[in-house]
Amino acid sequence: MTSTTTTAQRSNAPTISALEAAPEETITNPFAEASLNLFGSNGEPECAEEYAAILQDHAEINVINIADYQDGSREVLAGEDESSAPELLNDAEILGTEPEGFAEFLGREATLLVGEMWGARDRRNTQDEDWKSPTMSWHQWIEGGAGNGNAPAWGFSRHPAGKNKAGPCIVLGSSVGGARKAKAMDTMFAMGLDIDSGAKLDDVLADIEEKGLLCIVYTSYNNGTSGLELNRDEVLRKLKITRDPTEGEIKQYLREFDKNRYEEPFIASCAISAQKKQTTEGVKIILDTPPLEKFRLIFPLETPVKLIDLADTQQASLDLWEDKITGLAQNTLGIHFDTSCTDPSRLFYTARHPKGSDDWYAAVVMGTPLKFDDVKPMKKSVYTSNREVNAFTMAADMSGDERPPMALTPSGKSLNDWHRTAKDRFMLADLMETLCPDRVRNAGGEAQGHVHTECPFEHEHTSEGGTATMAVNAVDSQSEYWTWFCHHDSCQGRHKLQHLEEALRQGWFEEDALFDMDIGFMLPAADGENDPFETEDAKEDRRAEVLGGLIAEAKVLDNQSSDRAISELLTQAYTNFEVIGETGKASLLEAIASETSLGVRELKPMWKKIAEEAASALVAEEARRRAEMETPNYVSVSEATPKSVSNAAAASKWLPSGFVHRDGWFAQVRDDKAMRVSREFEVLYCADGEKGSTRTNEVTIRYQHRTNSLGIVESTFRIGDTYKDSGTILGRLRNEGLDFAPSAPTEAVLTLLRAVNSEREAVYVEQSGWLSDKVYVSPTGEVVKHPADERLYVLDHTMRVSNAKAGNLVMAVEAASAALRGRNAKRFLPGFLGGPVGCLADFLDEELAVIIANEGKAKHGKTTSLKAGISWFAVASAEGLLITGNTTPTAQEGKAVVASGAMFAADEQGTSKATASDEQANALQFAGRIGRARGKTDGTLRDMNKWHGCMGMSTERGLLDRLEAEQAQDSSIDIRSGALSRIFTVNYDSAVKLDREEDAAELAAYDVLAHGGAYGWLGPMFAAKLIELGVGEVQGRVSALVSEWGKGRSGAAERVVRTAALFGVAAQIGQEADLLPEDVNLKAMLSELLTETLDQRAHHLDTERQAKDSLRRTIIRMVNRRQIVEVGHADEARGEIVGYWMSNSKSDDLAARTYILPVDRLGMLVKTETGALVDQMREESAVVLPSAGTKFFKRGLWENTPGEGKKVLSLRITGEWVHGDLDTDELAA
Repeated sequence: MTSTTTTAQRSNAPTISALEAAPEETITNPFAEASLNLFGSNGEPECAEEYAAILQDHAEINVINIADYQDGSREVLAGEDESSAPELLNDAEILGTEPEGFAEFLGREATLLVGEMWGARDRRNTQDEDWKSPTMSWHQWIEGGAGNGNAPAWGFSRHPAGKNKAGPCIVLGSSVGGARKAKAMDTMFAMGLDIDSGAKLDDVLADIEEKGLLCIVYTSYNNGTSGLELNRDEVLRKLKITRDPTEGEIKQYLREFDKNRYEEPFIASCAISAQKKQTTEGVKIILDTPPLEKFRLIFPLETPVKLIDLADTQQASLDLWEDKITGLAQNTLGIHFDTSCTDPSRLFYTARHPKGSDDWYAAVVMGTPLKFDDVKPMKKSVYTSNREVNAFTMAADMSGDERPPMALTPSGKSLNDWHRTAKDRFMLADLMETLCPDRVRNAGGEAQGHVHTECPFEHEHTSEGGTATMAVNAVDSQSEYWTWFCHHDSCQGRHKLQHLEEALRQGWFEEDALFDMDIGFMLPAADGENDPFETEDAKEDRRAEVLGGLIAEAKVLDNQSSDRAISELLTQAYTNFEVIGETGKASLLEAIASETSLGVRELKPMWKKIAEEAASALVAEEARRRAEMETPNYVSVSEATPKSVSNAAAASKWLPSGFVHRDGWFAQVRDDKAMRVSREFEVLYCADGEKGSTRTNEVTIRYQHRTNSLGIVESTFRIGDTYKDSGTILGRLRNEGLDFAPSAPTEAVLTLLRAVNSEREAVYVEQSGWLSDKVYVSPTGEVVKHPADERLYVLDHTMRVSNAKAGNLVMAVEAASAALRGRNAKRFLPGFLGGPVGCLADFLDEELAVIIANEGKAKHGKTTSLKAGISWFAVASAEGLLITGNTTPTAQEGKAVVASGAMFAADEQGTSKATASDEQANALQFAGRIGRARGKTDGTLRDMNKWHGCMGMSTERGLLDRLEAEQAQDSSIDIRSGALSRIFTVNYDSAVKLDREEDAAELAAYDVLAHGGAYGWLGPMFAAKLIELGVGEVQGRVSALVSEWGKGRSGAAERVVRTAALFGVAAQIGQEADLLPEDVNLKAMLSELLTETLDQRAHHLDTERQAKDSLRRTIIRMVNRRQIVEVGHADEARGEIVGYWMSNSKSDDLAARTYILPVDRLGMLVKTETGALVDQMREESAVVLPSAGTKFFKRGLWENTPGEGKKVLSLRITGEWVHGDLDTDELAA
């Protein structure tokens, strides 16, 4: 290895010869003299500014060469052959071969950003515009500086021990203004990759060395960690299962869905350690894995890249950079990587390892610096999304429709794409016997075209040998597809393409055997089919042969040849059109014209007629075939597979004239060509019904989402919309995942959709909730019905919320049990029961909808309990049944409609700008179950919204408290007992502030029930239990509990009791259905809460007392206003007189007064029915009655009013009643 110095070298720097001869202490002296100490006395790094300054100063006076450090930097171990010891630069092994110009490149300067990153919002973090950008040669960046007692070493060739992963870090370029953000990055001096995908470091190093690239390599702080934790709910949701996943399914999840990308050997070695483990982050699946090698690769660039020069726009430049990083990993190295490092401002922590660890490594691979233009880009978006391959049916002994993992040949060709054409043509058993007979194991008794083989993954088996692996020819397989499978435990779930890929990787045979027809292991394509394995030369030879034969036949024709003879030749040519093409057709027409009396102009209509007849025949044959096929039985979406969808699509009897099913597409036949229109879909059912005052028709289709990882999805649309709003419906279906051919005319797509029909008829459901006491439809569209009911029910697609589910029933039940045993169980219970109470209220057709209001201190679980209530039926998010707290009344009404028969709630209602009076009005409207009347443009009224169920509210300050405050400011505000009686209130001021350790189980249960752990399971089970019990039984239970809890209650309080009884019965039924813990006394909790809410609002709920108290206060107010005056003093009145008073007491004792209130003005004093008021007051001896014989005695009224005549009826009230029970301040009147 040679070494040179840079032009920046100062005259006082050590000479090369001196460095070569000097001991290590001499070489490191320049660093010590430069005070290159990046760490303070406490062992923590200096600030970024000091760090940068030290580096910059050092760069200006020192040049160090890699060659100068290969001696003396590592002691030869005892017993080790010195000649075999690796060459080291500090801690880094020197690998590769030094290319020409290597030393010159290391002398070039590079500017990199340096700073510190310790964690989110950590004060030690380098701020955005404070990153420093020292400039020094690559020599200096690599060599760095030695550590001492207080200062760990630094530099790319050093790997010091450290306390934390976090700390000093570096960005591989310079920026404007010291800002570390993508749009501020200016010039990039290197490209970097973070690798934690399971790639083997030794393999990657060997590949880099073989490619001759310069690369700096070091392991990350957490290198060598084992084990993975997967979110169980996420795994089950992605795999569309509701049980424990198998190891094969877990491996499928890692390949297709995990946020990290792992190499196949790593995935193959993963095993399930625990199916369920409760953690603070939720329930996890624990995997045993090999140690995961985590390392970084830094490739210095031969020529620095100025980002803004890469493209016309900055965004295009940044996109190209990330595509180049992706290409470096995938196209250059063929490994998976951390995609977050595609940002040019990506920081890389400098090398360090835990103290005492020996599982670390650093290397400098000598080679040619990377040329940016040599990196073949790969779209990052394609890499991150293309984790699926086209679905196809797997062959015998494999799991039918499981989508295969991506598999490649050694040259990078897709085995998945190859298989689509080769699955029924590949003769694997013949290949094995011919090309690698040493891998064949004869057990005796093998069937024709079947051979036992060595397993390509035998190195992973617990023992070698055996005959558990078999290869089968396509023509000899029962499924008519080739296959290769192994029954060994370690190969369970492994796809046949993985066996093929591994055999190719190990060199069992050349990949040409898969593609070259001449080698003989690929059967010819069916007659008339294009063969993708046919070479261009073979295609041209076949074209020449066919066209030559046709032209030879044309030469036989003459002017006497009949039209029939000419037509027969043209028909023969048309049959071979795919071979001869347009140019061949033109040549043939010219040949016929030259021999017959017909010119090319006359021949073209004959050709067109033949094409039209062929197209008609094709369509007719397709229709005949479909007519003979049976429509597959209906299966649920969770059971559907790509194969079941394809089979149903192939049997579609509804296809319009001129359409066929071909190769996974619906196509329109034009000129005998099947032109793709739409990806295949299965028509599930049609539903006709009424939506408000109009009739509607809905069709539901099912298809494989164009992004395979999203699986099978369903869409619903109205046939009528294809006529009036075609652009919208096509856009929606496309957004939902249905593929339309880009070249397909819009009219062709609409013709297809308008023809959609199904033999299956479904019951159209306008709105969620109970259709009868035997059928319940959830807001998600899930149907619960009596087992004897075989009909399909379809909820209007515009009325559905997300039908996603998370977790499973067991998780939800266990979490409910833990939550209801916690310290805040009593406060949590009503909100949690909101879901089943909404379902129960609709089941019984209760007069009023139910409202649950959680009030009190923040961060005590108010919203959590409401979200848990929502989760009985749906996800507690905007996609489900949660709305924002500051939503409009119209939006609230809309959510009430889609939540009918269940529960919805407002999140953070304290953010709402609505007054308490507005909320009171909204509560009355919701409880009343009918929306506001709205008009149409033509002057008629729209159909009014209707609903039933439960609404949840959460506020820090209660509605009653705020109403009273508003009333104090504005006496016209009326606190209505009707609104308060509709709300079951839970005060959280006395709730416990839960502790993360002491209350871990309770908090974990909240995470499951309210924060996405398990939702959508409890509600349908509750509805099924209601169907089992029946309306009569359930109604009887509610009535019994109302009687028990309602003793001594009257007025509006009775409504609150009935609401509480719904909660009590819901809890009881939940316990009977094994959804809630039976050994927890939920009834007692609810009884205590009922007492609390009644005591809190006793005054406002006693409507009789309210009316009488209001009358007392109004009489006094009117006296003060001079609108009630003494008899005979009408001239002293101010405004309209509403009453009089008289007294026999000379001292005007207030209690001795009699108040005379004209009945026709009584409504100005109190808003209640006169007869009821008089009856109540007579019971309290408050009424001064007329003589027993008078006309209105029974009514308690006088037939006259003093000063106004006999015909003015009046009510007379004692002053003792008016003034006797009032406070001193009120008596001041």
